[in-house]
Amino acid sequence: MLVCDDALAWITLTRTPALNAANVLAALERLETASGIVAASEALRERAGIPAAARDFLRHAAARPGAAERKWLQNERHHLLPITDSRYPKLLRSLTDCPIALYVAGNIDALCDPQLAVVGSRNPTPQGRDTAFDFAHYLAQRGLAITSGLAQGIDAAAHRGAATGGQTCAAAHRLRAARARLPGAARTRALRRRAAPERSEYRDPPQHDARQPHPRYSHEKLPDPLGRSHNDSPGA
Repeated sequence: MLVCDDALAWITLTRTPALNAANVLAALERLETASGIVAASEALRERAGIPAAARDFLRHAAARPGAAERKWLQNERHHLLPITDSRYPKLLRSLTDCPIALYVAGNIDALCDPQLAVVGSRNPTPQGRDTAFDFAHYLAQRGLAITSGLAQGIDAAAHRGAATGGQTCAAAHRLRAARARLPGAARTRALRRRAAPERSEYRDPPQHDARQPHPRYSHEKLPDPLGRSHNDSPGA
């Protein structure tokens, strides 16, 4: 994305202690932009309702984005999505503790698509892992984006299943900066993979043969989680 002063200001706000969506939105009513909050005087920030701990942090050079954060923004597949952006997911915005901004890698439009969350154990049984894979694969083929975390186990199986049939969105909160090279704010990775790019968004894709094992797993095929017999097609 284009690196501008306001994008850099939003990065600063996401890493500022004591700030949350409510007091940032309140401050924006007086100071208008994220850049306005970052550049404001101590007195203006106080009048805008910025907490003392946040004001103290914003006075220091350490609050400003570093080279790694600027480099991340320069990637055309990376997007910083502040809470004021119309593409910010409405249901997420309705939460009292919603993130000030989202860090998105991939297709930003995927955030507004119909989604179904799949989460579960990090240490599932083989049948549980296959069930998550099969459900996600089937539903992604029908136009749902499968959303989950980045944990091993059920989360990973759901992402793999969705990626073979449609679209998957991975969400992580407060990744360690050493690992992500980003501030400790909410990050979302939206990935869109299509089995048949020429088809329209919700047209049924080529059917998966339930008699064949999924490519991710080599062990014996377990009973179909959607109740289909091996002679039924997924679209029946």
